[in-house]
Amino acid sequence: MFYPMHIRQTHQYVNIRAQRLIILLIAYVLKLQFNLAVKGY
Repeated sequence: MFYPMHIRQTHQYVNIRAQRLIILLIAYVLKLQFNLAVKGY
């Protein structure tokens, strides 16, 4: 598939943003689980 250059760059930028959000979300969930485990749930 062929995109004009600026559309491709925007798509790449969106992918990078999405990946960062997913990583932050996973880190948040792991932190919550860790806190629950420490409290003894």
